[in-house]
Amino acid sequence: MGENKEVAFLKRNAINKANQTMFLAVAGAALIAGASVVGMIYLFRIFTFNAKVLGEQDKSISTIQKNIQNIEDLKSKLSSLETDPNLNERKLKSNAEDGGLRVIADALPDSENAAALAASLEKNIFSEGVTLDSFSIDSDASANKSLSGSSSASNSSSSSATSGSQDSNKIPEGVKDIQFSATISAGFQGEGLNSAQAAKTQDEALNNLINTVRKMEKSIRAINITSFKFERSLNRFSLNFSAKAYYYPKYTMKLESKKVKADETAKPATSTTGTGKTQNSSTTGGLK
Repeated sequence: MGENKEVAFLKRNAINKANQTMFLAVAGAALIAGASVVGMIYLFRIFTFNAKVLGEQDKSISTIQKNIQNIEDLKSKLSSLETDPNLNERKLKSNAEDGGLRVIADALPDSENAAALAASLEKNIFSEGVTLDSFSIDSDASANKSLSGSSSASNSSSSSATSGSQDSNKIPEGVKDIQFSATISAGFQGEGLNSAQAAKTQDEALNNLINTVRKMEKSIRAINITSFKFERSLNRFSLNFSAKAYYYPKYTMKLESKKVKADETAKPATSTTGTGKTQNSSTTGGLK
């Protein structure tokens, strides 16, 4: 009888050890499985993040390759423009040795350059048969920059003012204007001449003003007269007008960077200690 009790005790003890061993094995297996799942999720997030970074880098490399191809195309086009016969006509050039690209830069410069505009107008437009009485430019760099003395006062016997209509053509996007105003005059003789001679000198003076306006119309640089006022004094015709010239700001190439986040929807963790607040966020950079 005693032996049976001992055998039963040993069996029960073996069963308890087996249960403990099984519990430890199951717990260990669950722990390993849980750690594996967490590790797989972590590795998957790293994989997707690195894939996003590599995708942005591939876009950057593709953009750089396209830019290299575009540069070669641009070089060939610039070479053809430099030798273009239409751009190399002598009447379009400021200097005989200039190429076609210089003509394009003169027609639409990359900055307002108020001083160069004023000097060009005074030299090429207001030069033959007319007197430049006053000239001023309204620009961001130099407001109301005067190049000549003020016009002399005169008694006006007849005057007319007309507002020029705005250019109906749409200005291309990115093109900016520079406003200026000028007063030009042309004198004629009235005393000591018969009516025919006086009319002839008046016609010559009037034609000089008209030819000046036509030269502005034919100028390689676009000029839009917005308003004008015509006056006649005792022996002089005067034309006061406001106009606009145009320029296209030069394009500046910049290397940009883009931050790639592992989770676009996640908010950065914040922690507060004392009165200061610290914000923690993890980002990595990629070329754009």
